[in-house]
Amino acid sequence: MKYSCPGKAFIFGEYACLQGFPALMMTFGPHFELLIKPFNTKSLRGEQHSTWRSFPFHPNSPAGRLVADNQDILKNFQISFKQPPFGTYGIGSSSAEFLLCLEALYHLQKKEEPDLKTILELYWKYSYEEGKTLPSGYDVLAQAFSVIQRLSSPPKSQHSLGLGIESVGSGIRVKESTFLLVENKTPSVITLPSLPDNFKFMLHYSGSKLKTHEHLNALSTSNFFTKNALFIESMNAMTTQGLQAWEKKDAPEVGKIMNEAQNLLSSTLGENQTSQIISEMQKKQGVLGVKQSGAYGGDCYLVLSHKPA
Repeated sequence: MKYSCPGKAFIFGEYACLQGFPALMMTFGPHFELLIKPFNTKSLRGEQHSTWRSFPFHPNSPAGRLVADNQDILKNFQISFKQPPFGTYGIGSSSAEFLLCLEALYHLQKKEEPDLKTILELYWKYSYEEGKTLPSGYDVLAQAFSVIQRLSSPPKSQHSLGLGIESVGSGIRVKESTFLLVENKTPSVITLPSLPDNFKFMLHYSGSKLKTHEHLNALSTSNFFTKNALFIESMNAMTTQGLQAWEKKDAPEVGKIMNEAQNLLSSTLGENQTSQIISEMQKKQGVLGVKQSGAYGGDCYLVLSHKPA
């Protein structure tokens, strides 16, 4: 049995989402994939590809804990996990591991698909460490919503979730994607319309890998969220402004707010290894906005352009 879900990226709302404010996100493919099969069965086509990792979950990760807690169900099965082919961009690998393991467990037990509230509560349960900051859960909500939508859509419409990318230089151009407004209080996920076709998003890998949970724990230990309430309010205000521009399909304004959000991140959290690259990218012809996506100084940054730049 194979299960899949898309990657994700924040457009607006990282950090503010940790305080329960909404975030504007996107999901896209190629997908993460999980393969589960009984031991001693023949390999499925493509399983031996180098990107497949057999039982790859860290024991303290949400997926690792979920699997350990359900050994009575999974003890006779082999689990393999496949990353998208373009590498680790900080696009929701840990949440994808958890989500796909959870989906497999429900399927093996012939249970009805869990709803978003159940998925979020279970994700928090298996992410919990005493004294540590819980993840927002926005990653898993965005990815789960796309899976639920795909499963409930007629086959003819499934391609509309489209989720394809195209390599462009050192980055990847998002060709088709789903844009979402996510919040975890209800929780709720709302699909947003796409920007006009002549505006494109690109993801660029920063060349580094930041462990999000370690970053969040460091912020929590330093009382960052208490000391920087104005920063959180400003990030949330930019999400609101970005959403208003998005609903008007005003891509130049969306790009402008992306740049403002990036400047606020830099001035609050300090320069990092991608700051200069982002600053130079913002000045290129055809580029409307550039900002990091997700944990600061982490894996990728997002570029909105009017034409290839």
